[in-house]
Amino acid sequence: MRLYSLEFGAGEVNDMDIDRKNDIRPLPHITFACHALAVPRNRASYSFIHSSQFIEHLIPTEQAEFIELCFDLLVSGGMFVAFTPDLDWIYQAHVSGEISEEHYYNLLHGKGDYAENIHLGLLNKERAEALLKHVRFDIHSIRSVNGSLEIIAFKPGAK
Repeated sequence: MRLYSLEFGAGEVNDMDIDRKNDIRPLPHITFACHALAVPRNRASYSFIHSSQFIEHLIPTEQAEFIELCFDLLVSGGMFVAFTPDLDWIYQAHVSGEISEEHYYNLLHGKGDYAENIHLGLLNKERAEALLKHVRFDIHSIRSVNGSLEIIAFKPGAK
């Protein structure tokens, strides 16, 4: 059986070498144009799942469902990589005056340039860690990089 890579929240950028891509909008390079939780659930079909600037668009209960979905879709030893705005960095950057009020608002709420582009649940490191541990991911790292949390985790098993 061939294993694939999957990207959630692929958006308009098509610069990653990923086999299958998901976005809520039916863009030309999108494989699954649907809500992420509606992606076909072919258990243990993927060796790599990438999610960039996506999970913050879900409410907390959907975030937990999404992490469970990723866990189920990965093969043993499969890698999950995600980037999401870092709530703690946003707060500190706002308090210190490092970012403008408009930038702060956009980071907290999303740009809103299309209906689904709103932030419903920003994460900090502790919340991200709790979500991953809840479904038994092996956490490699969660760190703040340029205002985003970089999350790297593996499904337990052979790597």
